[in-house]
Amino acid sequence: MNNITNNQNLSYYNQRFAVVGNGNYFTPGREIWVNRIRSRGFEAKGFDDFESFKEYNPTCVIVFGITQHPKPNDRKKIWVAIQTEHFYHPKTGGIHHTPQWLKKSLPLLKAYDIIMDFSRTNIDAIERSGKKLRKKNILLHPLCSLGEFSVCTNSAIEKEYDILFIGWHSRIAGSPYSRRGIILEELMKKYKLYPLSNDLWGEEKQKAIRQSKICLNLHYEESRFIEIERMLDYSANHAFIMSDRIFDSTPFVDGEDYVSFFLTDLEDRIDYYLSHDEERQKIADHAFQKVKQLSEDSGAVDLVLDAVLLEADRKNYPREMRSWRRRRLRYRIYKHLPEKIRDKIM
Repeated sequence: MNNITNNQNLSYYNQRFAVVGNGNYFTPGREIWVNRIRSRGFEAKGFDDFESFKEYNPTCVIVFGITQHPKPNDRKKIWVAIQTEHFYHPKTGGIHHTPQWLKKSLPLLKAYDIIMDFSRTNIDAIERSGKKLRKKNILLHPLCSLGEFSVCTNSAIEKEYDILFIGWHSRIAGSPYSRRGIILEELMKKYKLYPLSNDLWGEEKQKAIRQSKICLNLHYEESRFIEIERMLDYSANHAFIMSDRIFDSTPFVDGEDYVSFFLTDLEDRIDYYLSHDEERQKIADHAFQKVKQLSEDSGAVDLVLDAVLLEADRKNYPREMRSWRRRRLRYRIYKHLPEKIRDKIM
């Protein structure tokens, strides 16, 4: 920390960050955030859960995968939620999982001071739920170092398989994942599928992606939401992606970074792209370059740091903030007046 921040009046700058996240999806992203926060001159350390950072005593806690952790209760700390799931919205659909994510996440999000979300549709879903997070600082950024993705610099490998799908699926009727299982079982009759799907991680996953001509993104129910982690994984490994329809695929663009399908034309599209190698490679390269650039972008981290410092400053000056709130109240009372008159009154 620079000497200038030793000034007591700038004490809000002396933030110590705990970045929390565990498992195959969140640990790599957590460590990226730790390194980038440290590169800005702040103290930061990664942890698996809330219990493990007690002795470290952070002033700010950044959490990946909030549903894996309890509700924050230490109001002396600044809490930041990195939102990673797509919520139910009429435009994204879903009858089972997406409504559950929203129902489970909302009570937790209310306990956070700052929320970083990757989807405008999610923010709209929160607004539509009737439980608006009015006092929250909600930040929007397309990517927040989500997922276990790491950019592969060498894609030169023989394509042994026609199709790969990575994710949970089931052949049990009525299961939330049975839609995927039914689709894959039919495709196996005609195409050569990579044999493993449910438990691929690390180098084995990266190799499987690079060995496959087409990587599928299948929703587990009839919906239009984005599985952002899978799209990142695929693209970072030079994959050509075919996906179920997506309502908001930001930052990916249909036709440039991936190709969408309806089940009615899935096999026709697979046949076409299996026989057009150059076209397939062009789309895969475009997606790779986009993800490579995004992986180097620290904009999401900087947005959170800005929000944390503003929140800390507000906590340092409660009297001034009360005056600021009264000013906002006066603005609401007089907002119907002409601007020149309103400014004189306020």
